[in-house]
Amino acid sequence: VWTTTNTFTTESSRVARDWYVSLNGDESAGLSWQSAMTNIQWVLDQAISNDNIYLAGQTFPLSSQLDWSASYVTVRGGYKAEGEPCPGTNNSASWPTVLWRDGTANHRVLYVHDATNAVLRDVTVKNGYLSAGGTSGSPTRGAGIYVLNCVNLLLEDCLITGNLLSAGGNSYQAG
Repeated sequence: VWTTTNTFTTESSRVARDWYVSLNGDESAGLSWQSAMTNIQWVLDQAISNDNIYLAGQTFPLSSQLDWSASYVTVRGGYKAEGEPCPGTNNSASWPTVLWRDGTANHRVLYVHDATNAVLRDVTVKNGYLSAGGTSGSPTRGAGIYVLNCVNLLLEDCLITGNLLSAGGNSYQAG
């Protein structure tokens, strides 16, 4: 006969949310432009199904490739990133969002893999560079964007430009 009560806890399930990323954010919560996070990779790592990630119309220097594998996530750039209500005014011509390889490091800008129904909108991917050997753990393909094993990935109103690959081009899709 079992006479004690055993308890256990589970990880609380989080509901989908809107994330804000701006180089001017204070990184306190990522729930508004004021509290925006500054690290896109950190937000991609936290993202779950049905999250929206809003990027300020700024140039984001990247010291390593962004790695995106979350499904049902939308990343959208081109925001003025001021005031309330959020996300506010969107115009990628006036406030372009640029993901930019910073410095002389040998890496692509964005690696999207194993994601379903993901959306990248109003973003410029620029200055990716791969030479023979590529980025650790991935082949020399897609200096701008490398897409692997994705289903229904939508790139909408994006510009992929100025990326250099010693053996190819701006983007590569496989799987």
